[in-house]
Amino acid sequence: MSVLACDRVDCPHIMCQRLILQGHAYICEDCWQELLAYRSDWPATMTVAEVRERIENFMRDTPPGTFSSIRGVDIDAEFQRLTVSEP
Repeated sequence: MSVLACDRVDCPHIMCQRLILQGHAYICEDCWQELLAYRSDWPATMTVAEVRERIENFMRDTPPGTFSSIRGVDIDAEFQRLTVSEP
């Protein structure tokens, strides 16, 4: 059985059944619902190319909550943690 990972950048979901972009990309249910909400704000009239471009841009955008911001000494501590090899 193959893994059907969501093709949205940094999305952690791996069992996605919905194909979009003419079968070229998988999208999970969470991202699908977000895409539908995003779609509700689009103009009433668009070209086919504009619709595709917006979907592709959405898929290149990181899902909310994927990254949490840190600053100052926390950045230094995280950098140190990730770059120092343990003996």
